[in-house]
Amino acid sequence: MNNSRITHDKQSPSYSVAADDMSVHSREKPEVGVLTTPHYDLENEHRRGSNWGAFMNIVCVVAGTGVLQLPYALEQSGWVGLIIIFLAGFIGVYSGTILIRCLYYYPDRRLGSYPEIGQAAFGRVGLYVTYFFHYLYILGTVCIYIILAGDNIHGLFVDANVNISSKVVKLLVAIVMWAPFVVMKSMREVAVLALFGFIATVVVVGIAVVVGFVEMSSIHANLDITYSALHITTLPSSIASISFAFAGTVVYPHVEAAMKRPQDWTKVLTVSMISITVLYLLMSICGYVVYGQYTESPILSNLPLGPPKVIALILISLHVILAAPIMLTTFALEVEKNYQVTVERLGRVREFGIRFAFRTVVVAGLYGISIAIPYFADVLSLVGALSTCMVFFIFPLVCYVKMYGIRVLRPWERVLGIVMLILGVVGLVIGSIQAVQSLVKHVAEGNANAPAHH
Repeated sequence: MNNSRITHDKQSPSYSVAADDMSVHSREKPEVGVLTTPHYDLENEHRRGSNWGAFMNIVCVVAGTGVLQLPYALEQSGWVGLIIIFLAGFIGVYSGTILIRCLYYYPDRRLGSYPEIGQAAFGRVGLYVTYFFHYLYILGTVCIYIILAGDNIHGLFVDANVNISSKVVKLLVAIVMWAPFVVMKSMREVAVLALFGFIATVVVVGIAVVVGFVEMSSIHANLDITYSALHITTLPSSIASISFAFAGTVVYPHVEAAMKRPQDWTKVLTVSMISITVLYLLMSICGYVVYGQYTESPILSNLPLGPPKVIALILISLHVILAAPIMLTTFALEVEKNYQVTVERLGRVREFGIRFAFRTVVVAGLYGISIAIPYFADVLSLVGALSTCMVFFIFPLVCYVKMYGIRVLRPWERVLGIVMLILGVVGLVIGSIQAVQSLVKHVAEGNANAPAHH
């Protein structure tokens, strides 16, 4: 497809996002920051979000539970994993930028979501494939949340000598997530929740780092700690875990849609990714330096029992319990919209009944999966491999090239594109195989011999 599709005449400048330094090359650059298409005129009233609000949303969505697996991901890859974390931070900026560019493909309107980009690039097949991985990511992440919060709270009960089954604790966690999800028709992520999630993550990283270094001398005195430069066999699993930790691309269209100054998107995304990468490097380096080949996932499993560990476990559990209904609501609203579950069509009572039943079945199904395969590290690796390698490394690039043409890529972008595809395919194919093998092994061994999670 030729480049003429990208640049529009001065009467109808739609491609404002190209005003940043990674702009699409065309014979005539669009005017900087021009937002005068009919679509924007309609949407201006909704574009009230500040750059700071966008930064908070990105950091809260991206820097969540993935950070807890990063020291273990570094143990799986060896020190070469640090290069992959750096690279993933850079790719995070690039894939987030080209993804938003895809939203402005048509001169007269902005696309609304990730699946719509898939449809614009590849038709109905693109729509359905994108939907599949989009939903797999959301539902897989909530499964991880139930396992993590359940393990954390069960561990606290065990330490307090309270005899309660892990399955019962996970059921309670699922019910607490289910209540707001079923009662509230739609739920917008309020800034307070985003702020809490961000603070919780930073505090947990701080606790893990400080406690790790305090314990370091005694750990190194009692154990023979070793490190590796490269573990080629488990590298794909590490790539999958790192991609899970950086993947926020599914929510970027919604975050950018709320920005008052969408032309600042790349700047905001860059600052967000730098902050997240620094946090991740701190956590992964410190965790691996202290625990070496004994590094566990989640990293909190390595910490000795005491107030700091209890605070960290409670904070991260609260964070995921509050975040789960928000993620589930984005999934439910899209499905209900597709099947026209509306008050206008069904009436208030039937609409509520169908919505209640559908949302209850979703949570019950996720609870069932989380007690059938209660292995945090394996499930996170599998979700990372199957969904985030696609939505983070592969989809943005493939859709962008399909929509705008290969000639739009500069030489360095072509090199980066090849690296993204290699990481994505290796993480997706081999990472999935390794995660399934590990999962099968742990299920076969049974709960008694499974890796400790508390």
